[in-house]
Amino acid sequence: MTTPDPLNLIQQQDALLGLLLDHVRDHALVEVDSAGNFIKLNRSLCRVFGYTEDELQGGSMAMFYPSEHRSPDRINDLLAVCTRRGRVEEQTTYQRKNGQRFQGYTVIVPVTGTENFAVVVRDLAILMATHDQLHALATNDQITGLANRQHLFDLGRVEYRRWKRYRVPLSMVMAEIDQLKAIIDAYGTEEADQILRDMADVLRQCVRDVDMVARMDGGVFTAMLFSTPGEGAITLAERIRKAMERTAFMVDGKPAKITLSLSAVAANDAAKDFDEFYKQGEEALVRSRARGGDTIELA
Repeated sequence: MTTPDPLNLIQQQDALLGLLLDHVRDHALVEVDSAGNFIKLNRSLCRVFGYTEDELQGGSMAMFYPSEHRSPDRINDLLAVCTRRGRVEEQTTYQRKNGQRFQGYTVIVPVTGTENFAVVVRDLAILMATHDQLHALATNDQITGLANRQHLFDLGRVEYRRWKRYRVPLSMVMAEIDQLKAIIDAYGTEEADQILRDMADVLRQCVRDVDMVARMDGGVFTAMLFSTPGEGAITLAERIRKAMERTAFMVDGKPAKITLSLSAVAANDAAKDFDEFYKQGEEALVRSRARGGDTIELA
């Protein structure tokens, strides 16, 4: 078996670090020596801290700390801990060139085969915003901004288990736009998407803030009503139906009458889980649609 060439491994690692420094854009990356002085850096470091590349040449990590925390011992102690442990993660206060302070999340690891360290800094405000954006993409419907099907089922399964154990009232209203297919066929998806958004606004105005409204497939919407018995679901369904009568919908620039097929269902022992509970609502919705729409069918 061939013994790896240590020099070659170091060169490969150095090339990889260089690649990261050149191409990673959402992390501030820098390679420092054992005293915390800059050796290599990426452009994100400039964006995060507000310095130009020329201003950072010959600088050190001390530039990024508030003046009262720029003691050389701080950096030496941090790198010494990293050497012992093989990795350091910390949340700390940094300061930009303009004096603005921010909370940063930092990861420091030794660069194998050298006495240097790779330092990654992320602005926690941006990190949290990115997290929120990813969560929204995973849980929200992209047309209406309501919850999506997966999010409704994830929460619904938890809440239905709660109902089975504690009998806290839980009910659901389902609604389907009666004219959506005709609108798509006659005017296209852009007009249909606007109707979906208008419908979402109607539902938001009708339900409580504590309830969840989700868009399912096509023109089907579901409102999950927490701590609400079946009578409350029926009341909400009628409120939605009347709100649709008062709403001035526009299709292709002209007023249009939009109605809903609706169903209302309360948690019950005939449904062993949320999936069966939801199916009860779907079956009632089919019956409402078969009656010509603009009606409420009880599950």
